[in-house]
Amino acid sequence: MSFLSDIFDFERLNLREIGRKLKEDPERLLLGGITPFDTKVQNKILGRDDKPLVGQWGGPAESTWERAAAEGVNLGPNELMHGIAQSIASMYAMNWGKGKIKSYGQKQGWNPDIVDQGIRMAEGMAKGAGQQPAQAPPPPPAFPPRERISPAFAAAPMPPGAVRSASGAPGAAQTPGARPVFPGPTPTPPRQPRRA
Repeated sequence: MSFLSDIFDFERLNLREIGRKLKEDPERLLLGGITPFDTKVQNKILGRDDKPLVGQWGGPAESTWERAAAEGVNLGPNELMHGIAQSIASMYAMNWGKGKIKSYGQKQGWNPDIVDQGIRMAEGMAKGAGQQPAQAPPPPPAFPPRERISPAFAAAPMPPGAVRSASGAPGAAQTPGARPVFPGPTPTPPRQPRRA
């Protein structure tokens, strides 16, 4: 099926699910248990066991997604479209909240710089959730700097023909094809060629 027909099939199923749930229990519209949070509060107060009609952002409820998957509806385009809708709704909610914070701060006589700082922090939390701050310290080096090399290692005796590397550690002999020589435990024996 095409992208648009998949979306229309899913939305048709979503509206059918909402209508079915309201037909089974019409007083839910009066009680207000529509979203997951409202439904959870309503169930706790009234001792009911209702399922939400829609998701928290107004999109389809979890039960609708499960039913659509069971009926074989392609969920890919719908997940994309509902993800975009949630992003747009969260931006509108953030802008509404910024306006409320600013006007409340002005009414209370708060320092405008502090209010603006709080708004910038809220924007950063909404936009960059899970990201590092803009001025994060650089990551630690993968290898310790030259000063951290143990003096005992740097002063280790060197076999004849070996030279020290730039870091001060014993290096490889300058003979072409020679293996590096390092102080410490017995070196591993050279690999034997495989027999054909």
